[in-house]
Amino acid sequence: MRIEETNYLGDQWVYDDNNNHIATINPPNYLGERPVTNSSGSLLGYINENTSLSDILRKAGYFSSSSSSDSSSSEGCYIATCVYGSYDCPEVWTLRYFRDKTLAKSCYGKVFIRVYYALSPHLVKMFGRKKWFVNTWRLVLDNIIDEIRKRRRKQYARNNKE
Repeated sequence: MRIEETNYLGDQWVYDDNNNHIATINPPNYLGERPVTNSSGSLLGYINENTSLSDILRKAGYFSSSSSSDSSSSEGCYIATCVYGSYDCPEVWTLRYFRDKTLAKSCYGKVFIRVYYALSPHLVKMFGRKKWFVNTWRLVLDNIIDEIRKRRRKQYARNNKE
């Protein structure tokens, strides 16, 4: 499964492993929940603190309960998952997409990924429940995610000029 930001509004499209569009994650509503609709526009559910995208798609029959909704890499985003509270939230999807589509394509990016996966599980284990750790990394990651999304929106606009 992969997720792509598709427009300036922040909609994100969800594709299965065969590159079929299976759902759209819409911008947050006034309650902070993100509505998820299928490719026909019918509401499947809401992503919130109690419900992940995987839960919604599994309930809708897109995955069996034993299948994994992991990204193409088997590695998790340890610090981001700790900070945002879920492996299936849009912030972590953005970071995984950046890892897979940008970092993994360069020598320095590959080194960074290896070092990150060597150190981050230990950092989360030691400090993951500390407020200073979560707040510091949230600030850093929010800035990185904002920059990634800005670049993707610019790229989308350049690629879709009429």
